[in-house]
Amino acid sequence: MSRFALLSNGLAALLILAGTALPSRAEDYYAQAVSLYGAKRYAESEKLLTKHVALYPTSAEAHYYLASCLHYQRKNEEAKKEYAYIIKNFPGTTAATYASQGLATFNANVSGAAGAASSAPKTAGTSEGSSRDYIPEEEWIPFRRGNGGHFFVNAYINGHLQEMMLDTGAEMTVINLDRWKQMGLPTPKGNHSGYASGVAGSVGMWTQEAEVSLGKIKKYMEVHVADSPTVPPLLGETFFGDMEYNMDSRAGYIHFFKKGHKASANAVPYNSIDIPFRRMGKNMAITAKVNGVPLECLFDTGAFGVLLGVNQMDEVGLTIPAGCKVGRTGGVGGLIPTYFFPVNTFEVGDLKKTNFEIAVSAVPQSIPLVGQSFFGDRKYVIDNEKMLIRFAR
Repeated sequence: MSRFALLSNGLAALLILAGTALPSRAEDYYAQAVSLYGAKRYAESEKLLTKHVALYPTSAEAHYYLASCLHYQRKNEEAKKEYAYIIKNFPGTTAATYASQGLATFNANVSGAAGAASSAPKTAGTSEGSSRDYIPEEEWIPFRRGNGGHFFVNAYINGHLQEMMLDTGAEMTVINLDRWKQMGLPTPKGNHSGYASGVAGSVGMWTQEAEVSLGKIKKYMEVHVADSPTVPPLLGETFFGDMEYNMDSRAGYIHFFKKGHKASANAVPYNSIDIPFRRMGKNMAITAKVNGVPLECLFDTGAFGVLLGVNQMDEVGLTIPAGCKVGRTGGVGGLIPTYFFPVNTFEVGDLKKTNFEIAVSAVPQSIPLVGQSFFGDRKYVIDNEKMLIRFAR
């Protein structure tokens, strides 16, 4: 049985919740519930979290854990209600951000910016990418921004509409088993084809052949079906890694085009800040600087922020500050303790932020992530031909 390299480093940021001081009774319920959740004892965790939120209904983090427990147990209607409650009652919180993503995993019909027809111009010139794939010379795809800054697009798997996260940190294209079955597709049989790893652990997957389309772009490819209901649909590098694309959050659409197509010259911002990258598997590795010290990281549109592992602290001369925020980061494999604190400077090329908050997981990581909190407010072009991320100044 093979082991896939990376499902999505971005899944490391699907849950980043800061801890809060609570009275002893509620703290006992909460601490035990989180411990049970980490051990995947979701039914027991649910019972304690239900008691906790009855005593302290304003605990957004506890409501999120409760929703996630319900989701893992496939109590779908209850999970949807809990996610919706968080979004309504705790707007602007991290819990609301990830409740939105949890709720999105249920929704086959999409509304909002990603569901609207694109008003951008289309080009008539298209050509065949291979005997089965259909790759336009260029295409405009509308998207919506999630609360965490993630890009969500309308894709189709075997003709079934799916809202998916466009994730440069995902080496593969992924959908969870529940969504796969909701599309009426045959349930995968036998043992998992392999395992995909994220920051907090791994999840079993089956490999299935499918037609995946995005606008006019159509590919016949492997889709990985995740044996976990909380893994969101991810459109990864196996789908778009051989194209170039212009990401512009202000325009509301992504402009895809073939390598070397004349549109690439027009898409590059004037006097751009060019960040070179190299391929690590199918991911994009870049060099960042933490307080002036170089550190190799992954450029990850699926990550909420900047995440290091505790094993990388010495490399950049950092220590965990006393009294910093403490929470948990989760995704594939469960939850891990995480520390949140600012660094003096965080840089990528000529892009620089000061007094910038990073997250450090207590569990060692293979490579740090640079996510939306650093670059999500900028326009940039992924130039796969010249191996550059080209940011507008």
